[in-house]
Amino acid sequence: MSRFATKYFGVIEWPDEQCIVFPEGIPGFETERRFARLEPEKYAPLIFLQSASTPELCFLAAPVESIDPSYELPSDSWEGSAPLEVLAILTVRPDGSSTANLLAPLLIETASGTAVQAIRPDRRYSCRHPLHGTPCGERLARCL
Repeated sequence: MSRFATKYFGVIEWPDEQCIVFPEGIPGFETERRFARLEPEKYAPLIFLQSASTPELCFLAAPVESIDPSYELPSDSWEGSAPLEVLAILTVRPDGSSTANLLAPLLIETASGTAVQAIRPDRRYSCRHPLHGTPCGERLARCL
């Protein structure tokens, strides 16, 4: 069990085996490797990925299917055969508009918690996909 401070959730205790681990970090945050996945029910389907080492770092994410139900991963995105969860990192701007990064989703192997951020080579999706009119966008608007 790890105990760590967070900016938004106070001090939390988190089972080590439930941490999401990015062995190579996340692009731009290469030293950030372990995250607690926080899912307060009142914010569903939003997911908070809280860094285990940096209290101020907490990514807001959501399952891609709550943003685009027809979202498809490229067939070469993941070499493993274990089931995956696919999340998009969300951005909320000061004016209240919000977007999802569908170009570079987070791929999480559900059994192990091992994850990567995979950048799509085909540019089929945007890194600034608007959330207006999606279940995620509606929930986010109610939370702001």
